[in-house]
Amino acid sequence: MSGYIYLDASKCYKDFYLDAIYTDVEKKRRMTRSEKQTLPVLHSPTEFTAVLQPDGSVTLTWSVKNAKWEDIMSNDSWEIQRNTSGALNAQAQWQTINNILFKSGETFYTCKDENFVENYKGHPVYYRLRRSSTVAWDWGSGSYAQAELAFPIGLSAVHTASVTQGKWTADSHPVSFSFGFGTPERDSQGRYLLRNEEDWERLAQLVQNGTEPIDIIMTADVDLSGVMTMMGEAPNRKEQYFRGTFDGNGHTLTVDFCDMDEEF
Repeated sequence: MSGYIYLDASKCYKDFYLDAIYTDVEKKRRMTRSEKQTLPVLHSPTEFTAVLQPDGSVTLTWSVKNAKWEDIMSNDSWEIQRNTSGALNAQAQWQTINNILFKSGETFYTCKDENFVENYKGHPVYYRLRRSSTVAWDWGSGSYAQAELAFPIGLSAVHTASVTQGKWTADSHPVSFSFGFGTPERDSQGRYLLRNEEDWERLAQLVQNGTEPIDIIMTADVDLSGVMTMMGEAPNRKEQYFRGTFDGNGHTLTVDFCDMDEEF
């Protein structure tokens, strides 16, 4: 007897065996059982994420399930591609940006896209990831993982900037300039403080980046008449909705979106 049995390579099979029932040449019905064996698995990427960092790089992370299970091909690698065209059709431009060695028994993986800013074109950005050994499957459905950066994309806002004049002389005019990056401050209950336009911009970016539900409390009246950034706004109907609580705390939030073309 001969033939093939096709199994899902991403699933684990322990103590796998076959029972064969057949009729021999004497027309007697017989059964035989194969030896039990534990089959190796092709570890596929799961929980693939892409997160923009304050320095303009993108951190990519993913994991595998059942990492302790023997792999079909241990001398393999992960292939990561980036697409900055804003489209996912066959004509979209995908570029391989890295190959990371697959390591048997390792659950978590990470790598950085150091050249993201130089390649960004103002469109949604996608990443996809697969095992290099699956190249024969092309990028078929189910053979790879995909992640998307929240759009529009913006780097962390500058805050706590200061300029200090040094001791000026006839020959030199020193000035010290300093600034920092970061997220808005929080109170003792973990709520983000909304004090001014800068806090609004940073909080809007947190929401757009898909941050977990956030709680906000106003600590001053805030006038956003000159600000067009909406918290939760995104084009192409790909909104990241605000999730959490917004406590006005008795203060006034002034907005002016009268110049916008979109109807509400």
